[in-house]
Amino acid sequence: MGCPTCHKAVEGKKHPEEKKSVVLAQKIPALCYGCHEESIFKGTSGHSSYACAPRATVPMGLIQKSF
Repeated sequence: MGCPTCHKAVEGKKHPEEKKSVVLAQKIPALCYGCHEESIFKGTSGHSSYACAPRATVPMGLIQKSF
């Protein structure tokens, strides 16, 4: 598992120098279901990507909740 699991590069943009140089590889919630059982999201207010490895090393200010 690495960055390409959840993200893909935007053609013509240089990462990390340019903003919006990467986007999610799939729409939410399909992206989440690639690694997690759909049932864990039922009855919750959302799930932060911060809980997913290797994201645990990324500062919270860089992660946006998608729900």
